[in-house]
Amino acid sequence: MPLQPPHPFHQHIALPERTALLLSMLAPWPRRGRELLVAGCGAGHILPPLWQGGFDLSACEPSPALREQARHRAPQGVEIEAAAPDWLPFDDNSFDWVLLRADELPPAALPAALGEACRVAACGLIITFWNSASLPWLAWRLHGRRHAWPGHSLPFWTVWRLLAARPGRLHAASCLWRPACRWHHGTKVRAAALSRLPFGAWCVLRLDMAPRRTGTPLPLRLRPRLDTSRPVMECDALRTSGHPPAQKQHP
Repeated sequence: MPLQPPHPFHQHIALPERTALLLSMLAPWPRRGRELLVAGCGAGHILPPLWQGGFDLSACEPSPALREQARHRAPQGVEIEAAAPDWLPFDDNSFDWVLLRADELPPAALPAALGEACRVAACGLIITFWNSASLPWLAWRLHGRRHAWPGHSLPFWTVWRLLAARPGRLHAASCLWRPACRWHHGTKVRAAALSRLPFGAWCVLRLDMAPRRTGTPLPLRLRPRLDTSRPVMECDALRTSGHPPAQKQHP
């Protein structure tokens, strides 16, 4: 049975949980004076939380219908370009950060989209995708696929290998651990240790390409040890007599 294409309604599925996980993964990135590109912004549901988080936003979306919806949801001043994630009309290192939403991206276009995202990103990249190596996806397969999966899915290790070939530090997190029928019942990212495992239905991978800030260690100034083999002068005798006292030798 072929997989059904993603439906626009599925962009609303577990949106608060996915947004919370994404913002937690974006937390280490500085915001002031930094620009974030959202490649494949869809209907623009993620744009207001990112703008409220302090990022200067730009976005692109190839679908005219979704692009029009994103313009209505985007904060004032955020431009939505007509561009696909696998062909970005920007110069190299045009943005500090890039968010690549592979939720509705066909798997065959992912390598080209990752190459474009790394080209225009100067400091870091984040990619979001539906995980076909997750427990909910396995349960969906075993129950006969009674409903459509929310989007194009990829195995976690496939995306990990593509990003691991790039220079930088790689971090992962996931959410939506329960079966899909339970996603509307208040699933939340409660345990940080659990969210770092790649078995949730929705995954986030972050690649930090900027060099880590390091401090310059100050040299230690150690006092020289007293050499007991040299003669010691008596200061009291020098103050009272005005003449250097006789020197004593240590045994």
